[in-house]
Amino acid sequence: MSSEDGDEFSEFDPLSYQEGERAEASTKRRLEHIIEDYNDSIDVLAEPVQNAMDAIVRANNRDLFPEIESEAEAESDSPSDNEDSVIPAKVTVEIDTDEGIIAVRDNGRGFPIGELQEFIAPEATNKRDLYDNGTVRGHKGVGLTFLAYGFNHFEVVSKVPGEEPYRLKLTGGREWVESEDVGADTRPKAAPEELEEDFERGTKVTIQTDDTTRPSNLSHVFNTAKMMKTILETQTAAGVVPPADENHPPVDITLKYTANAETEELDIQDRYRYPHEKLNEDLEDGQAPLETIEVDTESDAEVDATLRNAHHGVYSFFDSEEIAERITDSHTGEYLTEAEDIKEYIREHELEVYVLYTYSNEYRDKLKKRWNIRGNWSFHKPGIRIASDGMISLWHENTNLSYSGGRNQRLWFLYHFTTDVAPDSGRNDFPNETKDVIHGTKQFLHSDVVSRAEDYLRAAPPQSARDSELQKTPLERELEMDDISVDPIEGVGPIPHLKEPHEEQDVIGVFNQLAGMGLLNCYKPSYFTGIGAFDGFVRYDPESVPSRLHEVFPGSSSITGQQSAITLEFKRRGVDIIEHIVNNTKEWQEMDLLVCWELEDSIDNAEEDENDGNSDGDSTATENFAAQRELAGKTVTFRRPTSSEDRRYAGVTHIGTLSSAGQVPLRTIALKDLINQL
Repeated sequence: MSSEDGDEFSEFDPLSYQEGERAEASTKRRLEHIIEDYNDSIDVLAEPVQNAMDAIVRANNRDLFPEIESEAEAESDSPSDNEDSVIPAKVTVEIDTDEGIIAVRDNGRGFPIGELQEFIAPEATNKRDLYDNGTVRGHKGVGLTFLAYGFNHFEVVSKVPGEEPYRLKLTGGREWVESEDVGADTRPKAAPEELEEDFERGTKVTIQTDDTTRPSNLSHVFNTAKMMKTILETQTAAGVVPPADENHPPVDITLKYTANAETEELDIQDRYRYPHEKLNEDLEDGQAPLETIEVDTESDAEVDATLRNAHHGVYSFFDSEEIAERITDSHTGEYLTEAEDIKEYIREHELEVYVLYTYSNEYRDKLKKRWNIRGNWSFHKPGIRIASDGMISLWHENTNLSYSGGRNQRLWFLYHFTTDVAPDSGRNDFPNETKDVIHGTKQFLHSDVVSRAEDYLRAAPPQSARDSELQKTPLERELEMDDISVDPIEGVGPIPHLKEPHEEQDVIGVFNQLAGMGLLNCYKPSYFTGIGAFDGFVRYDPESVPSRLHEVFPGSSSITGQQSAITLEFKRRGVDIIEHIVNNTKEWQEMDLLVCWELEDSIDNAEEDENDGNSDGDSTATENFAAQRELAGKTVTFRRPTSSEDRRYAGVTHIGTLSSAGQVPLRTIALKDLINQL
C-alpha cells in the first residue's frame, strides 16, 4: 500500500466513519433491529407496564406514597388481596380493541420532560445503576424507542411533583422506519406542549396500533378481558415474581378492557400467578375443582389419608442453598465448567426454583380453559421459564428431561434469578450461564417432586379422543382415510403410497418413495430421527438432479460444499412449522429444508386465494404469495421462488419467511404441488 501523503498510516478514529450520513443510516438500522427484537404481541403491553411499575418503585424510594394503612396488609405476601386496606400506588391499564389503543397510567414519580426527550433515543437511559441496585427492572434504554417507533401514534402525558403537567406526541414513527428515508430531515418530530387540564402526579403512555404495526388488530390478539387479566399477571411486570424486593411496594392495578363499545373493569393481582393458582374461580355447573398441594420434598412423614391420591398437581419451591448443596461435577455445563462455579452462580444470584408436576396431560388443557386463554397462545403450556429481579420473561424452553417416562408434558418450571441477571432487549433470552444452571439442575429437581407426588396425585383420566382413535384396528383406520389425490408422475407412474398423508411419518414415507423412484434422487438420505433440533439429514448432489425435475423446478448451479449438507424438517402442513417456533422446539435458522405434503389444507388454500392479505399494489408479491399463518404474534409466510438461485435446491416449491427472523429463508418442498406440476 502506498500514498503520496502517507495518510493510510496515520492514527484514526474508527467510529468517525459512523458520523454524518453513515450515522443517520446506522441510527435507522438500529431502530429496525430494536423493533425486530420486540417480536411478541405481548411486548406492546409488557413495555409500558414495566415502565409504570418502575416509576412506582422510584416514587416509593422517594417516599412519595403514604404508609399502607393496614398492618395485616404490610405482612401479606400479596397485599392487593386484602380488601380492607388502602394501597396508594396505582397502575391502570386500558385496552380499547375497537380503536386499537393501549394506555398505561401510573401515579409514580412522573417523567421529567428533559429525560423523556433524551430517552426516546435508543440506548439512552439513567436506569443502569438503579437496575444494578435492584431498584428497577428495565435498563437497556430501548423500551421507549420501541413504543415510539414501533407504532405510528405515541403519546406521553406526565406530571412531576412541583412542575406543570405536559403532553408529548410522536406520530408516523413506524411509517418512517418502514420507508426508504434515512436523513435526519425526514424523521418525524416529537411535539411537547404544556397541559392545560388537570393531571395528577405520574405518567400515562398511549400507543395505537394499525395495519403497519405488530400487533395490528388488538381484537384478534387480546380478545377477552379475562384473558388479558391472565396475561398481565403471568406475562408482564404487573405480576411480581416472589420474593418481592423491599423496593417494590404493593400496587393497586386495574384493567379497563373495551370491546364493541362496552368496557369491563377487572382487578389485577400484583403478584405472579403460578400455574397451580386461580383454577377454580367461576366454575360451571358440574365442573370439578382442580386440587393442588405444596409438598416438602425432604419430608418422609406419612401422608394423611385424606390427602392421599386426591390431587391434580403437586408443587415445591427450592431456594438457592438447597439447590447449590446438590451440585456435583456431573451438573456442570459449557460456561460454568466447575462445580464450584455453578454453586457460586446459584448463590450469587439467589436462585429460587418452582416445580409443578401434574396427574396427566389433561391438566394443561384444563388450565388453558380456566385461565380463559383463547386461540393459539402457548404461555400456559408445560416447560421451563425464567424470571429475573422479580419480573417474568417471555423465554420458554421445553423440559426435555432424560428418562422422563413421558413426564415432559406434565412439568412446569420457573427459575427465578432474584438478583442481577440481565435479559436481552425483548426479555426473550438470558446469559448462557443461566442455561448451564437450568440444564444442570432440572433433572434432580424434577425427580424430587415426582418421587413425592406419588402419594398425592390422583389416577390419570380415561383415554382421550386421540387415544381412542389410535385404538382402532389398522384396517379400520385405513378404510377411513382418503385415497391419495395426485396424478401419476410423467415418465415415472403413480407413487406407491395409497392414502393421503395424515401424519409426519406419512410425509417421510412419500419423500423416501420419490427418492427411491428417482424423482428426488439428488437428495441422498443419511438418517432420520425423532430426537433433536431436526428430523433428518441429507446430502444434496446437484449432479444427480433428474432432467424432468430440472426442467420444472431447477436449482442453483453453484452449490457449495456446506450448502450440500441439509437438515430436514417434516410437517404434514407447512404452515404448522410456526407451532415449533412459538413453542421454542425448533430454531428457524437451523432448518435448511422443510418437506410437507401441502402448505395448508385445500379448503384453506381456496380461501387464501380470495383473501391473501397481500393486495397492497405489489402485483409480483401477490402473484407469488402462497400461504400464511399467524400464531402468538408471529407470522410465517410462504411464497413461490422467483428463480433457480432463489430456489437453490432442485424441487423446492416454496420459500418460507418468519416475521421475527427477517429475510432468513426456509426452502420448502410441498410434495403434493411437486407431484402435480411434474
